[in-house]
Amino acid sequence: MNKVAEDLLPMRETKVSFSADSKEGEEIFAVCLETDDAELLVPFKIYRVALRGEYARVIDERGEVAVYPKNFFLPLQLPTETANALSSAYAHVG
Repeated sequence: MNKVAEDLLPMRETKVSFSADSKEGEEIFAVCLETDDAELLVPFKIYRVALRGEYARVIDERGEVAVYPKNFFLPLQLPTETANALSSAYAHVG
Protein backbone atom coordinates (compact mmCIF):
# COMPACT_ATOMS: atom_id res chain seq x y z
CA MET A 1 0.00 0.00 0.00
CA ASN A 2 1.37 3.42 -0.88
CA LYS A 3 1.79 6.29 1.61
CA VAL A 4 -1.22 8.24 0.27
CA ALA A 5 -3.48 5.21 0.65
CA GLU A 6 -2.18 4.62 4.19
CA ASP A 7 -3.00 8.22 5.12
CA LEU A 8 -6.61 7.64 4.04
CA LEU A 9 -7.14 4.69 6.36
CA PRO A 10 -9.34 5.36 9.40
CA MET A 11 -7.39 6.11 12.56
CA ARG A 12 -9.85 4.31 14.77
CA GLU A 13 -12.78 1.98 14.50
CA THR A 14 -16.08 2.44 16.30
CA LYS A 15 -17.93 -0.60 17.51
CA VAL A 16 -21.61 -0.15 18.28
CA SER A 17 -23.37 -2.30 20.82
CA PHE A 18 -27.01 -2.22 21.77
CA SER A 19 -28.09 -2.49 25.36
CA ALA A 20 -30.12 -5.47 26.40
CA ASP A 21 -32.16 -3.00 28.48
CA SER A 22 -34.00 -1.59 25.47
CA LYS A 23 -36.93 -3.71 24.37
CA GLU A 24 -37.43 -4.46 20.70
CA GLY A 25 -39.68 -1.85 19.13
CA GLU A 26 -39.26 0.59 22.04
CA GLU A 27 -38.33 4.10 20.92
CA ILE A 28 -34.96 5.37 22.09
CA PHE A 29 -32.73 8.30 21.23
CA ALA A 30 -29.70 7.59 19.07
CA VAL A 31 -27.06 9.51 17.14
CA CYS A 32 -26.79 8.85 13.42
CA LEU A 33 -23.28 7.59 12.63
CA GLU A 34 -23.71 6.65 8.99
CA THR A 35 -26.05 7.35 6.11
CA ASP A 36 -26.56 6.32 2.51
CA ASP A 37 -28.29 9.64 1.69
CA ALA A 38 -27.37 12.76 3.69
CA GLU A 39 -30.56 14.51 2.53
CA LEU A 40 -32.68 11.89 4.29
CA LEU A 41 -30.56 11.01 7.32
CA VAL A 42 -28.08 13.51 8.79
CA PRO A 43 -24.87 12.18 10.38
CA PHE A 44 -24.32 13.25 14.02
CA LYS A 45 -27.96 14.26 14.45
CA ILE A 46 -30.02 12.81 17.31
CA TYR A 47 -33.02 10.78 16.16
CA ARG A 48 -35.75 8.90 17.94
CA VAL A 49 -35.50 5.32 16.68
CA ALA A 50 -37.26 2.02 17.27
CA LEU A 51 -35.04 -1.03 16.97
CA ARG A 52 -36.38 -4.24 15.43
CA GLY A 53 -33.96 -7.05 14.69
CA GLU A 54 -31.10 -5.65 12.65
CA TYR A 55 -33.02 -2.53 11.65
CA ALA A 56 -34.00 0.85 13.07
CA ARG A 57 -37.24 2.63 12.23
CA VAL A 58 -36.86 6.41 12.11
CA ILE A 59 -38.61 9.52 10.80
CA ASP A 60 -36.29 10.81 8.06
CA GLU A 61 -35.65 14.41 7.00
CA ARG A 62 -38.66 14.31 4.65
CA GLY A 63 -40.87 13.44 7.61
CA GLU A 64 -41.45 9.90 6.37
CA VAL A 65 -41.02 6.65 8.26
CA ALA A 66 -37.90 4.91 7.01
CA VAL A 67 -35.97 1.78 7.93
CA TYR A 68 -32.17 1.71 8.10
CA PRO A 69 -29.60 -0.79 9.38
CA LYS A 70 -29.36 -0.37 13.15
CA ASN A 71 -25.58 0.01 12.90
CA PHE A 72 -26.24 3.45 11.32
CA PHE A 73 -27.09 4.61 14.88
CA LEU A 74 -25.45 4.78 18.29
CA PRO A 75 -28.03 4.47 21.09
CA LEU A 76 -27.73 7.13 23.77
CA GLN A 77 -28.05 6.46 27.47
CA LEU A 78 -29.38 9.79 28.68
CA PRO A 79 -30.24 11.06 32.14
CA THR A 80 -34.00 10.98 32.70
CA GLU A 81 -34.29 14.77 32.71
CA THR A 82 -32.49 15.01 29.35
CA ALA A 83 -34.57 12.23 27.78
CA ASN A 84 -37.76 13.92 29.01
CA ALA A 85 -36.67 17.27 27.55
CA LEU A 86 -35.92 15.65 24.18
CA SER A 87 -39.24 13.78 24.23
CA SER A 88 -41.06 17.03 24.95
CA ALA A 89 -39.23 18.79 22.12
CA TYR A 90 -40.07 15.96 19.69
CA ALA A 91 -43.74 16.13 20.75
CA HIS A 92 -43.90 19.84 19.85
CA VAL A 93 -42.18 19.33 16.49
CA GLY A 94 -43.91 16.21 15.27
